[in-house]
Amino acid sequence: MSFINLLVDEGLFGEKDPFIQNEDDYSIAEIIPKILQKRSFLDLTETSLKEPEVVEEKEELKDEKINELKNELTKNINLALNETSLSLDLVSLLLSSSKPNLSKATISPFLSKTVPLGSLNSNKLHNTQEHTEDNSLIGQGWRHESINKIQKLLKDKSMELKQSFEKDKKYWSMINEIINNNEILIKLRDPVNNQKAIGVKYGYGDSGSNYSDKGIAVLRRDETGGILFHPLINKDHKFVRVKILTKKDNDFVITGESTFKNKFSDDLTGQIEMSRFFIFEDDLFYNLLREARVLISYNVQLVSNKILIDIGDELIEIESVNYDKEDTDDMEVELETKENDHKCDLILNFLKIMLCGYYKYNLNLKQKIPTNFTKFKQNNSHPLLLRALLGTINHELNFKKITTIINDKIESYKMGQLEVKKFDNINDTSNAFIKSIEKPVSTFELVLNNKGKYLKISLSLTCGEILVNLIVKVNIIRFDNYEDMKSNENGGNVLMLVFNDIDEVDQCLDWSIKNFVE
Repeated sequence: MSFINLLVDEGLFGEKDPFIQNEDDYSIAEIIPKILQKRSFLDLTETSLKEPEVVEEKEELKDEKINELKNELTKNINLALNETSLSLDLVSLLLSSSKPNLSKATISPFLSKTVPLGSLNSNKLHNTQEHTEDNSLIGQGWRHESINKIQKLLKDKSMELKQSFEKDKKYWSMINEIINNNEILIKLRDPVNNQKAIGVKYGYGDSGSNYSDKGIAVLRRDETGGILFHPLINKDHKFVRVKILTKKDNDFVITGESTFKNKFSDDLTGQIEMSRFFIFEDDLFYNLLREARVLISYNVQLVSNKILIDIGDELIEIESVNYDKEDTDDMEVELETKENDHKCDLILNFLKIMLCGYYKYNLNLKQKIPTNFTKFKQNNSHPLLLRALLGTINHELNFKKITTIINDKIESYKMGQLEVKKFDNINDTSNAFIKSIEKPVSTFELVLNNKGKYLKISLSLTCGEILVNLIVKVNIIRFDNYEDMKSNENGGNVLMLVFNDIDEVDQCLDWSIKNFVE
């Protein structure tokens, strides 16, 4: 071991530093302890003074021994600390059942994360006798008590696992039932707790519907493992009802009402089907209201959230009614059959079919390559529900009126041959949907003969793009003989006009025929 002595000149610091001492000024009592600290004289011999290398080797051996002792001491200290920590954790766990706050302050961080508080407990045994002859009975009692506790614990856990299994079995069996019913399951976030959940799509968004309610519900798990059906948008169930009111004695009387024939079960699939039915009813009435607002000038009125269509001596009333299972069942039993009940059912079915056709139309647009034209059609297309219904009804009524007017002229003037072609522009093989969205055209051809002269009156009954307005094209040609009339040659145009009123058509025909006869 070597030392370095540093001598500092006191003059460098000015005044003498009291903490710096000169070794020459030390007394013998001060020098001897310092010498003993620097070098040990216990093993000092004449030989060692002559051989300094041997001294250095002994000093190195001594240092190694000291290091070994230090390592062993450190190891023993660490072991003691570990034992103490374990003992402290054991005591903390024992106290955790009765004094949890104190245990939290003394237990180690690792143990507090891995072992729950209260998992280790102890009981104090009170000895009622001063001397116990057989201490083994106490041990047997403890073992018996421990076995009973373990048995109860295993039994409780077994029951808990069994109940958990039954819950899982019930849950997944209901999920499988939904899948077998061809329902669409999706992943979503439950808005209540923002956790991952399973949902079901019961709406018509994938079928072409543009309704705001997309028809998505969360399948939540209850305490018994069953599934609760919770739509993301909760609202009252409503259905569309159609009534026909007929004018009798200057008053309108209900002569027909559509019937509600749907039955829904109370199970999960029944709830999904019921929600699907009512979201379609909401979508239907929503689009009916949209159309009714632009048909005010065509005998369509909105009164107290009801749609009234005036068709002469009859009124068609369409409304959205709250659904009540008991009331609906009672209505089916109590209501008597009316003369126009079937007609109301047909009107309601027609409106639903037309809405399905609109879904298909939107779906075809979505499947096409996006262009400015397809985007424009998607944003500006409107369903043909009321317009198709009202247009078909108006065309039928106007057809009957014109037929009656022409037959009256034939009966009045005792002359004329009439040829009628109803829906002349529509092929008989076309389906009902195509017939409803096409502009109908019915033609009337009346030929009059007076003293060898012939008058051919051609009428074309149709409508505009809106389908509900009246357009009657009248073309009157005069021929001098039968051959020219048959070949439609050499005729003279008498009149070619377009009318939007039946009365004007009646006056025009009356004037033209009267002028020809006279």
